[in-house]
Amino acid sequence: MVLTISTLAYCKAVLHCVKYPHCPIKGFLIGDGSSKDSIIIDAIPISHDIPTFAGIFESSLLFIERYCNDNGYVIAGVYFANQMLNDKKLDSCVVKLVEKIQIKYPNAYIMQLENTKFSLESSTKCVMAYYYDKDTKVWKDKEQPVEDVSLTLRVASKAIDVKMDRQISDYENFLDNPKIHDILNLKLNVGLEKYLSI
Repeated sequence: MVLTISTLAYCKAVLHCVKYPHCPIKGFLIGDGSSKDSIIIDAIPISHDIPTFAGIFESSLLFIERYCNDNGYVIAGVYFANQMLNDKKLDSCVVKLVEKIQIKYPNAYIMQLENTKFSLESSTKCVMAYYYDKDTKVWKDKEQPVEDVSLTLRVASKAIDVKMDRQISDYENFLDNPKIHDILNLKLNVGLEKYLSI
């Protein structure tokens, strides 16, 4: 099931990609856990340079599951951006990761960020969703709904303009130095929320 992504979650996923423009990016999408009208409230960056089945994904999944359980959230899916700028293929390793997540969260899906659409003057969203069709047993693409598209694009453009990508940390950074890297990016969240009233 494809959920609407909040402005905050969209911006964090985009900033993660902007920080590492030539790397394969992966992160988790966090849903608010309500059964009806659930939305993606957060994006938690995981990696920028690690193969999908390295131990980092196992440990990050344990961390995120505990975080979700403690707060009544769910893992709604995984976001990713391919390493090559014009590569729009669905990453088979991401598919395997989401299939593992679907054991506990059966509606988990994939959101792809299209690197070629990032800009300071963004006029179109840069995301596409993929959901698993149980009848045909294939992954199908679908439009990714975005909360208040015009506001979201303005905030994302502003965040890129003021170089907020320098503030984002992923789980890979966190493992390198947990004292200075916050996996939840709480300080960045506060900075982004200031732009929501623009």
